[in-house]
Amino acid sequence: MAFYVLVVRLPEYQQRQRLKRSLEMHYRAFRLNCIEIMLAVAAGRFAGGHAEALLDPEEFKKYFKQKIAPSTERWDEFMKRRAKAGLVAYGNTDERVFV
Repeated sequence: MAFYVLVVRLPEYQQRQRLKRSLEMHYRAFRLNCIEIMLAVAAGRFAGGHAEALLDPEEFKKYFKQKIAPSTERWDEFMKRRAKAGLVAYGNTDERVFV
């Protein structure tokens, strides 16, 4: 039984953990890249360290809910400028899914 655990189960577990870490790392990089693009489109420029803070969903919501004009939020500005930047929305734009 111990032989089975050492030869079969342990390597399988380690492989799953490596795959899980790799997927988490790639997903985080993807999210960071998307946020950087959104910041660049919404503001017309990009401040490097700010995207890292916006990985937190609450911070992201708070940032894009900020008013930049009396009746305009940052999210509204992003939505206006996205077409000029070549971002196309698929499906319902309220779902906020872009490519």
